Amino acid sequence: MKFATIEPAEYRLSLTRFKGGLRSALRAVGLELGKTDHGIIWRGRLRRVGIIVGECSLYVPARQQSYFSIEARLYAGNAILYAFDMIGETVDLEPPLPPVEFYRDSIDVEFAIQRGHIMRPKLVEDGKLKWVWPNEMTSAST
Repeated sequence: MKFATIEPAEYRLSLTRFKGGLRSALRAVGLELGKTDHGIIWRGRLRRVGIIVGECSLYVPARQQSYFSIEARLYAGNAILYAFDMIGETVDLEPPLPPVEFYRDSIDVEFAIQRGHIMRPKLVEDGKLKWVWPNEMTSAST
């Protein structure tokens, strides 16, 4: 199965076939099942593209993390892109891949936010703001 791996510390986006499927792809970039978040990057007529990231990757202290964005959304740490069909079955991810922008550090991320290129990540629960990037997540935030 073909997946794309994103490794922002190396500024690398790679389309790779993994014989062991999703589990192998996750292992290749250091992600563990059960400790990930999933999202949808793109919805097309025949296929969709999803992303898998570390569940707490944006909560890591900003100076200790590597960042990238797709469209106007910021992501942190390594990630996997995958494709799935209209019924939800995973299929090979084929080009074109979504455009990925890499950032040197959290200062570059802040500049991109200030220019309006990406949205500032935040966590809102029950209408209350609980967390805003680049603040660290604390037990008081949850």
